[in-house]
Amino acid sequence: VRQILTGLGFSDQMQEGGTTVLSGGWRMRVSLAAALFVQPRLLLLDEPTNHLDLNAALWLGDHLESHWKHTLVVVSHDRDFLDQVSSDLIHLERLQLNYYSAGIGKFHAAVELDLKKAEKEYQAQQKLLKEMRSKAAGKSAAAVEESVIRKLGVKSMLERPQEYRVKFLFRSPPDPGPCVSLHDVSFGFPGKPLFNNLNFKIDSDSKVAIVGPNGVGKSTLLGLITGALEPTSGEILSSRVMRLGCYSQHFEE
Repeated sequence: VRQILTGLGFSDQMQEGGTTVLSGGWRMRVSLAAALFVQPRLLLLDEPTNHLDLNAALWLGDHLESHWKHTLVVVSHDRDFLDQVSSDLIHLERLQLNYYSAGIGKFHAAVELDLKKAEKEYQAQQKLLKEMRSKAAGKSAAAVEESVIRKLGVKSMLERPQEYRVKFLFRSPPDPGPCVSLHDVSFGFPGKPLFNNLNFKIDSDSKVAIVGPNGVGKSTLLGLITGALEPTSGEILSSRVMRLGCYSQHFEE
C-alpha cells in the first residue's frame, strides 16, 4: 500500500493522516490507489492522469506497463501515457467502434488510410447515383437511392467522411522583448510561504512549462503573472502591448 501511495505522491505524513483533510484531487488519488491495490481482473480508468502531477503520472505509466498483469481499459487524452500502457486501441467514431493495434503514430496512419478508403467509396457511390438518376426517368429520389443501396450491398447511403482537423494561427509578436518580468517577487499565505525573491522574465517568443508536485504553487504563480494575485513584496512588470489570455483548471467555476 505504501509503495502505491508513495508513487502517487503521498508523503509519509499524508499516509498517516485521514482523508477528510484532503482536497478533491488527492481523494481521487486515494481512489486510484485503492483500485490498484485490490488488483481487479478488469480495471477501468477514466482520465487517470487528470489529477496527477508529472511525477505521479510517470509512476502510474511505469506501474501499469511493468506490473499490471490483468485487463486494463483506459480513457485518456495523454498520448505518451496511451503509448506506454496500451496494447490495442478502440476508436469511437460515427457511432462505430474501430479497432487498431497499439501506438498512436500507427493509429493516426491507419485512420488516414481509412479516411481515404471511405472517401473513395463515397465518391463511387455518388458516381453510381448520378448514373442511375440519369437512367431512372420518373422515379423518385428515394427509389433511386434504394436502387443504389441494393447494388452496392450496403445498409444505407454512405455519408461523406469528415476529417477532424484543428488549425491555430499564431501571429509573430510585434515586440520581441519580455512580456512579463518578475523582480525580487515573494508570495505566500499565512503560515505557508510559496515564493521568495523570484527573478525571471518571459519573452514574447517563449514557450514555458511549469512543473512540480501538487500544492507547490504552480497555479498561484500563474495568478501572480496574470495580476489576479498581488505579491507580498517585489515587482511584476507586464508589456503594455501584451494581450493576455488565461485558461484555468477551474475555468468552469
